[in-house]
Amino acid sequence: MLATAIGQVAAELIVGVSDGVCLTDGGHDLDNYLFPVAQRLGPERVAAIFGRKIHGPSSLAVGPAQLDTAGATPQFSTRMAGSYERKEWKQELHDRLAVQAATIDPGQDRQSPDQVCRSDLPGAPTSLYAPGILAARR
Repeated sequence: MLATAIGQVAAELIVGVSDGVCLTDGGHDLDNYLFPVAQRLGPERVAAIFGRKIHGPSSLAVGPAQLDTAGATPQFSTRMAGSYERKEWKQELHDRLAVQAATIDPGQDRQSPDQVCRSDLPGAPTSLYAPGILAARR
């Protein structure tokens, strides 16, 4: 059924772990779960992918994604070079965001007109605000 879906998709992966297992420790980062799902779906088809860990059962939901072109201008935009895996790259992004965050009015709309992805997945966030898309070329 998924193979017949036309266009880009949005996905939500809920990674269920046993009670007593810490959700933030143990090296089980969400990207280690989300990356294989995106690869399997086809990276060119994935407009947005959401993930979270819970104490309980795992699930995967996939549905059509639609670009929402209505919204406000981006509140933050930057271009970065280098590898996102380097500590210095992450610190530079953090510093740039911190400078910009000081100037943002918390009441402003946070949507970017060219990068808001809407999903009709039950339980998934209704929007992804991504004025900058990070991609690893391998």
